[in-house]
Amino acid sequence: MVLVGDETNLLAVATATDVNVFLWNATRPFVLLQDVELAIRDLMRSCTDGAGLGAAIAAAHVEGAKRLEDLTLGELMSVLLNEASYGDLFRHAFGSRRDLVTATLEPVREIRNKVFHFRDDVSVGELETLVAAVGWLRRKILIRRGQTA
Repeated sequence: MVLVGDETNLLAVATATDVNVFLWNATRPFVLLQDVELAIRDLMRSCTDGAGLGAAIAAAHVEGAKRLEDLTLGELMSVLLNEASYGDLFRHAFGSRRDLVTATLEPVREIRNKVFHFRDDVSVGELETLVAAVGWLRRKILIRRGQTA
């Protein structure tokens, strides 16, 4: 516990819980965005081997990248949502509706840019969008692995 103020004027009492809440609120968007990006990569990898991923990256015209780890989230989405690659490779893991995948992940990309470029605080609605995207991706991973969501 930390007392904030001086001997004659106590302004606040900061507890370990206060610090935990502050740190969780400050880092939560970053953790959720990491979960999204890692889940997308995991699902994409489950669809094809390294050569197939390399071909999908090339088909999306992403310069200088050979691995999924080399891609920004925007580039990753370009590879995923490339019409030919999506139909041939990724629809098996992400579902047959490419428009639904776009509608689910595009807001995440926008929130990611806001967070990583420190443009503004993340709203409650944006956090809910990230949580929903993580949940959607986790269900896709479970289904891909043959487990029930």
